[in-house]
Amino acid sequence: MEQTCFDRLAELLGTAQSRRASDVRLVGGQQTTIWVDGRVRMLDGRSFTAAELSELLEVMLDEERRSRLETEGEVEFSCDVEGVCRVRGHAFHQQGGYALALRLIPFAVPEAGSLFLPQSVQKLASCGHGLVIAGGMAGSGVTTTMASLAASVLREGTRTVLTLERPVEYRFPESGALVIQREIGTDCVSYAAALSAAVRQKADVIMVGEIEDAETLLAAIAAAESGCLVFGAARGENAVSVLERLMAFVPPASARQIGGRLAAVLRATVAQRLLPGADGDGRIAAFEVLPATDAVCRLIREEKFQQLASVLEAGKEPGLLSMDDAVFELYMKSRITAETAVAFACSPDEMKEKIRLF
Repeated sequence: MEQTCFDRLAELLGTAQSRRASDVRLVGGQQTTIWVDGRVRMLDGRSFTAAELSELLEVMLDEERRSRLETEGEVEFSCDVEGVCRVRGHAFHQQGGYALALRLIPFAVPEAGSLFLPQSVQKLASCGHGLVIAGGMAGSGVTTTMASLAASVLREGTRTVLTLERPVEYRFPESGALVIQREIGTDCVSYAAALSAAVRQKADVIMVGEIEDAETLLAAIAAAESGCLVFGAARGENAVSVLERLMAFVPPASARQIGGRLAAVLRATVAQRLLPGADGDGRIAAFEVLPATDAVCRLIREEKFQQLASVLEAGKEPGLLSMDDAVFELYMKSRITAETAVAFACSPDEMKEKIRLF
């Protein structure tokens, strides 16, 4: 039987997965590109013509998304590739043809232990209500961390979870009526609107794919104030920059008021980055944890974000873990090399000294 284009894609993704690729890019008439541990690789002998990519998109996109691709030039989507994985896709026009960027997502949500989440982060899933901000740069694994925490909640079997994403990445099929998964742009118009409706939908825990503007931030705060536990993703290199970026969404005239509301519901800000593993087999996440202690909340209310960096450096608050301390812990556990620890440290000279002492 002749292989279809989708069969060929499944085979290609299986090969990419066996090589530990996180991402695949297909451009009509060009060699396939994959990303392994953040580095670009070429997949020899694997390519699709422009016509074959067009045929693929006919299968992978519904009518609404195909229309958006033609009118807007790009569209995001997600789908299952049976027997291989899920993919989060970005289809777009280039040079008169089509191209596809695919993020490979396992069917099963990784457990917190397999991600080496600090205990202080794992315990956040047990919070009764409040706001937990998960920060990181694109591709740093923030969605995986939030999905793992949501899965921990679902395993309790006593609370309902609502996920809001664009598009939906991980699925929780085994959880039945305890989980609702809504896609922004398809099931609802915006993150803010979906958050506002969450209380009426009897959601106990809400996972927000990205707090991307003031409206979403305010809706997330309001949901936490109403008694929900909200996990919200935000962009930033570290916990302080994540909080600064969120508050930059807010008009200066209302910054003090919104900062006060944020401080009242905040439980922790967690920032993560991916580092090369010591054995050369994959990457491992380092987590910076800034718990919402009285001192931290006071600085947020007073908009003294730069002083939060001093709190992290001092490391005296309970549950606090700076990025450099997290990186050093990974080194001490032999999960990363000394060279990696120094390369990813915020203070390389201090990291060199700490490593030399041990």
